Amino acid sequence: AGRRRDAVAVIDAVQCHHPPRGADAPSEMRQVQAWEDHKEDDVYFDQAGVPRDWYWFRQPQVFGGVPAEDDAVEFAGTTVPVPGSSGVLQLPSAGFGTAFYPEDHLRGTPEEALVCKSVDAALRAGVRLFDCANQYTSQRHVGAALERAFQTGLVSRDELVVVTKLAQFDSHSEVVEGVQRALGELRLDYVDVLMPHIPCSSEGWRWFEEEVDAGRVRHLGISNYDQLGAQGLPKLQELLQSCRIRPAVHEFELHPLLQNREMVEFCQKEGIQILSYSPLGAPHKVQKYVDGIRGLVSAEEAEARRYQLSCLDHPATIALARRRGVSPAQLVLSWHFRKGFVPIPKSWDPVHIKANCPGVIASVVLEPAEMNVLEAMDADVRTILLYKKGARREL
Repeated sequence: AGRRRDAVAVIDAVQCHHPPRGADAPSEMRQVQAWEDHKEDDVYFDQAGVPRDWYWFRQPQVFGGVPAEDDAVEFAGTTVPVPGSSGVLQLPSAGFGTAFYPEDHLRGTPEEALVCKSVDAALRAGVRLFDCANQYTSQRHVGAALERAFQTGLVSRDELVVVTKLAQFDSHSEVVEGVQRALGELRLDYVDVLMPHIPCSSEGWRWFEEEVDAGRVRHLGISNYDQLGAQGLPKLQELLQSCRIRPAVHEFELHPLLQNREMVEFCQKEGIQILSYSPLGAPHKVQKYVDGIRGLVSAEEAEARRYQLSCLDHPATIALARRRGVSPAQLVLSWHFRKGFVPIPKSWDPVHIKANCPGVIASVVLEPAEMNVLEAMDADVRTILLYKKGARREL
């Protein structure tokens, strides 16, 4: 309980103080009121009693304040037309990640309820792109939430772009089975974008092309070619030379601390739209890493590592966000938008989802000097490493 009371902090450069709460809180601290309202709700806290999205609660000024969870808003973002072999893909300017990892299992909150509530909140906030995968246990819950939204008239199918990924397939029949499974879980007749979760062979790509021919898939995409290191670009070039249907999008980890400049330049030159996952630098993974080294290094060293590894705790991000009166997350997402990327942030908190919705991201206009500051943060900090068959090693 004591940790919960003291968990809300406001970052002042790298030092924190505890603001007044409750009726004594100033008006600009209204997001702290949201914490007060839900301080007994387990969805907001980990087992140590610390807010799940600790980085957000530390930021005093949240763009637009705290919205009502049932306050539907009109989509205020933009769409990105992506020409492709199978027609033009109208891609929303930002998406919503749905990966559900073991650390996301919150005390007393079933996965189904959490995912459905979050997808509903995202739809009401104007999100129209959902990033799914057969590996994600959440995919079936995303499908249930989308079906409910169609039935209630909240959104129509043709307004959405639904992406899914296959990680393991060794034959054409396994690709067919994987797509059929995805369609069943998502409760859809087709998916807008299908991609291999990791780079595949030219034969595997032909199997994906046949799913477009069959009408179960509208467009193809690729993901994680940057994970191949020096072989990434040559492998991608080989694919582009041999394929019949070109990839419309490339999804890979991207944020100010990992800018993948060579891959970005190549994709933009080839007309491949970039989708950036972990666009905020996976703050929960950074927190997990910092917690893991406590006791092995001094407290000062552990915190120093945080500032080196966290986009949202980086002194440059904090300084720019405070000057603009936005959250660090909104600032970083705006960087993606201004770079021409389509970020795919993930949150299970309706307040955060609304605060980081496409319309808000598009409204934060960064100046060239501010963009230069964020560009200078690049430090090759990768939070996810992929191996054969989709194996993952966390930060």
